[in-house]
Amino acid sequence: MAIVVDKDTRLVVQGATGREGSFHTLRNRAYGTQVVAGVTPGKGGSDLEGIPIFDTVADAVAKTGGDSVTFHVEACDDPPRAIAAARSLGLAAGVAFNPETSVGDAVTAADGADLVLCMSIHPGYSGQTFMPESLERLRELRAALPGSVRIQVDGGINRDTVLAARDAGADLLVAGSAVFWKDDPGSAFDELAEVARG
Repeated sequence: MAIVVDKDTRLVVQGATGREGSFHTLRNRAYGTQVVAGVTPGKGGSDLEGIPIFDTVADAVAKTGGDSVTFHVEACDDPPRAIAAARSLGLAAGVAFNPETSVGDAVTAADGADLVLCMSIHPGYSGQTFMPESLERLRELRAALPGSVRIQVDGGINRDTVLAARDAGADLLVAGSAVFWKDDPGSAFDELAEVARG
């Protein structure tokens, strides 16, 4: 789910399984292929249960109507091949990197990618606190990447952090617990989008 913040910025909301759940409950994927198929008009479901192998996941995402796939640079030995594999399936390609990975390494790995995802938490569970040092990493990314490459930030995005992340260079802002842990997720989403608009 996404909402337009302005002509160049989107607020992305990932699904969650509840307060005890994780955004990575389906074999370390935010969305399973069956979920993608279920929300994509004109696409049927897939009986592929999915294993955490990039080619299989990318193929399943494409078959079920997804439009992009993002891989973690720390888990990929050959980023150019992964980007090419995504493109061969008609998918946009994204490169994610963890807080310990240098911005320079992420930029190198992202050559030819459509987006770079800066993790502002350690991947694993929802509800973590935004790491303030991520703001400088976002600024470095924006300075190093071509303007056509989107910058996404994921982790700890809420009313207190969304505007700073946007101003630091992120134009795809991922929110989860800031929406789904609220009594009224729809209103929480609207309020967060309003803050992101500045």
